[in-house]
Amino acid sequence: MKLARLLEMSDGELAVMAGKLERDPRFETLIGSGAISVKPFGRAFFATRKFAGQSLTNAAEGVSALLNANAKPVALMKRIGQKKLQRLFLSDSPIPDAQRAKETGLSSADVQLLRRFLDEVFVREEFAAKPEAAAPKVFSTVAGIVVDEGRPSLRFFNREVWKGRYAIDDDQLKVHLHGLPGEERERMQKYIARLSHVDRRKTTLYRVLETLMDAQSAFLISGDPCRRQPLTQRSLATAVDADPSVINRLISNKAIALPWGTEAPIKCLVPSGKTLARETVGSLAKERAELSDEGLRCLLAKQYQIHLSRRSVAQYRWELGLGGRGRR
Repeated sequence: MKLARLLEMSDGELAVMAGKLERDPRFETLIGSGAISVKPFGRAFFATRKFAGQSLTNAAEGVSALLNANAKPVALMKRIGQKKLQRLFLSDSPIPDAQRAKETGLSSADVQLLRRFLDEVFVREEFAAKPEAAAPKVFSTVAGIVVDEGRPSLRFFNREVWKGRYAIDDDQLKVHLHGLPGEERERMQKYIARLSHVDRRKTTLYRVLETLMDAQSAFLISGDPCRRQPLTQRSLATAVDADPSVINRLISNKAIALPWGTEAPIKCLVPSGKTLARETVGSLAKERAELSDEGLRCLLAKQYQIHLSRRSVAQYRWELGLGGRGRR
């Protein structure tokens, strides 16, 4: 079992692997000898995923509304509620937009807006078109974040994965291995290595999520994507005492449910300074269409402490397909 593959596994796949390892008679033997114990994660609370069966694809990375609690699609989802959203927009049954509008009370334009948004963000795997070359990248959602008493808190979706970590007592393990015949000792050591790899995947991701909640708490509480803090994968790796390559593989295909109900790739919580600056330019340029590039530059510095040249503002605006003052 390669560690790289383990890091990229979804929680569903990991649950199957962990269950198989724990059903092995050697697991009970190790538990009985005191060589291994299952320790609960300190803040491992559980929740049911709201929109099960939907998977984020790589298209989701470009949808800024995912990150914005005040975006119109998010407001529309909250307005119609989970049950109607699931039945009318996320179910497999073909439902005309006229019926959606009638049952939700939304206008035809709002129904089309929400449907296009969901079609862009989610893909129903059984109806996904066959890829011509490589399959689209799919993000598995591992946990949700809620705001509890003014602080972000984790809620995990897969109890079998997050019910506890494997703590190894080296002294007891040495005693246990010493009493085994040579071939059995070798098989036991390989088995323990597999348990250790599963534990490493769980504990590293747990530390990553807690670190990100602390670093991006202002964004998670406010819902304003402009309040995210710049964070590199290297600095995140340092914070959790892991190699940057481990962090890259671990978060590359995983998503998190945000407090306002949408799901986004975990990488959205690890934005570079340039990414944040460009996204903020785009957001302000749309909100303040009357401002020139110089006006946007001044507002960025005053409101978000983002210091750019007028030329950089113009470049980011052009990259985002936004016109100048009076043309957007």
